[in-house]
Amino acid sequence: MDQALMAEVLPSAGHPAKDLRILNSANTAPQIAAPLIALAVVPTLGFAGLFTLAAFSALTGASCIKPICRVR
Repeated sequence: MDQALMAEVLPSAGHPAKDLRILNSANTAPQIAAPLIALAVVPTLGFAGLFTLAAFSALTGASCIKPICRVR
């Protein structure tokens, strides 16, 4: 469902592969960065700090997408 929605709102109909590549990188980067961030946070702040950081990240992400009412 997400990819279908993203394919509908691509900025350039002439180069969909380039835009989908950028979207795929944006989806994959957090999965690569999360373990590295956890590796740095857990030894210093513990799991409570990691979960606090995760909650803050989730709330920040939710506040960024809140203004988006609809696709079209």
